[in-house]
Amino acid sequence: NVLFEAMLLGLACIATDIPAINNLLEHKEHVWIVKAGSQSSLCEGIRQLYHSAPLRKDIAKKGQLYAGSFSIEKMSQAYETLYQQAY
Repeated sequence: NVLFEAMLLGLACIATDIPAINNLLEHKEHVWIVKAGSQSSLCEGIRQLYHSAPLRKDIAKKGQLYAGSFSIEKMSQAYETLYQQAY
């Protein structure tokens, strides 16, 4: 997913409020979530992140840590542990 790749790079990201995003990510915690199809919501998100370096850096850092928990290495290790516990 392009969003998670950008988050892994340490970028403050903006995403739309579709179910897949809302179920995985938190607004102002991992990403800035905007209303799908709303130009004004997108503009406000860009404006907020552009004008607030602390907010931008905080979202980028927390998003990077969160996205890192979904890396191939970590997911394969989790499955390996699960399989070892099952057998």
